[in-house]
Amino acid sequence: MIGIAKPRLNTCWFCEKPQSAAAWSNGRAVCPTCDRFMAQGVICIGVTSPISHDVIIDKIYRDGNWCVVSRDEFEKRFRTSVPHDRFEYIERAQWLRAGCTKFGKHGASHNDNNQREEIGDAV
Repeated sequence: MIGIAKPRLNTCWFCEKPQSAAAWSNGRAVCPTCDRFMAQGVICIGVTSPISHDVIIDKIYRDGNWCVVSRDEFEKRFRTSVPHDRFEYIERAQWLRAGCTKFGKHGASHNDNNQREEIGDAV
């Protein structure tokens, strides 16, 4: 019999904080902070080009922008219903139109250390 080892939880897939993940959400490692954010609203992940929600390997598309908005605010800003998974990929033009903050520039996908900021509170 062949056993398949599950990947070790390490980095949160949503916020990319190293060694913070403690559980799984929608097939992705999640830290307690992001899990709480998703219970309250929607995590918005900035991307450079449109990608499908079922794409797990998205790191090359992330532009470094990251924020959290309440469910009502998400529907108001993006004129769409809250995604079932409680996270959404947001293209740059859509990000700017919606007036999302630039809090949270961080993570492996954002290499400019001079512009790196800590994650702010939920919008």
